[in-house]
Amino acid sequence: MPRTKLQCCLAVAIVLTSGCGDDSDGAADEGSTSSSTGLETGATSVTADTGATAGTEASGGSTTTESGEETLDSSSDGTGGEGPESSGETAGSSEGDASSGDSESSSTGEFVEVPEDEAHFIPQHVPNTLRVGGIGEVWLTLYASTLVDGPNGVEYYTAVRNDGEIPVCLGSVTTYFVDVTDTLVASWSAGLYLRNYYRRDQGTGNYTLCIAPGDIAMTASTMDLPPEIVIDELWYLMHEFPGFLFYDIVPVEPLLTVTDVVVVPNGDGGGHYTGTFTNRSDTTLDVASVSIFPVNRVGRPLGMATSRTEVEVPPGGSVAFETSMVADLGNGFVTAP
Repeated sequence: MPRTKLQCCLAVAIVLTSGCGDDSDGAADEGSTSSSTGLETGATSVTADTGATAGTEASGGSTTTESGEETLDSSSDGTGGEGPESSGETAGSSEGDASSGDSESSSTGEFVEVPEDEAHFIPQHVPNTLRVGGIGEVWLTLYASTLVDGPNGVEYYTAVRNDGEIPVCLGSVTTYFVDVTDTLVASWSAGLYLRNYYRRDQGTGNYTLCIAPGDIAMTASTMDLPPEIVIDELWYLMHEFPGFLFYDIVPVEPLLTVTDVVVVPNGDGGGHYTGTFTNRSDTTLDVASVSIFPVNRVGRPLGMATSRTEVEVPPGGSVAFETSMVADLGNGFVTAP
């Protein structure tokens, strides 16, 4: 069967972000993305500070920028230059705060934490709010996030939900880390691990990857955040969502699928996963790449297990995979693709 090139091309796009800061270009690694999904994309954000890529593999393309002097501009972030409105505030966005089950301030102002299995955001005492801008409406919501110290440095996992009525395509997340002196320490950008396939020109054109309305996509950084980020010294985080809207797309069946996933515990709360990767496109792939995010009871990502097998997978072909280990298997998992 001939190898048909599957392309993600941009026509007219609306950027779902304010053009905040010039710390980070946010461009994910499009080379690794196209090799693992069979999709080819030249899509980038039209803003100066962030970019967006398609694909189900994004961790290798995350971008961090250190800044020990800059403070966030109060004219664009809505904080008035004084950080978050309340030290007891929990993470979320103005378009659908998912933190209702997280830590709260009691009637006496005392900070109260909830069990981690019920928490949408870790650490619970560090707010992570939407960076308000003046360009358009925000359809995406930071549903959950985990910021923890790992064996190779600080690790950061996010879950983003589409609370709008139309798909958001080629999306990414930019996060700003601010310390107790209200100084921007670093920013981090990465493309989302997308699972929903669409096709342009009312189903006859090129393929693109999006977050469908109501669906959730993940991001992860396991070793590329700068050491200047010290969790105990953070005051608050802010985030924004570069992404694109296409009005001529229709949903199609997934071109890549992960099935028959088996959880293999190691006896200490962690473990790994096995399963089957299937290429349902008409393009032969050179790599079978899978990412699996264990989640807690409310869907907060706890880590990421990965598998990358350099093997030719023809159209309709399948390959068995076994992922890397994760320290906490949680209560469930989300796969990408």
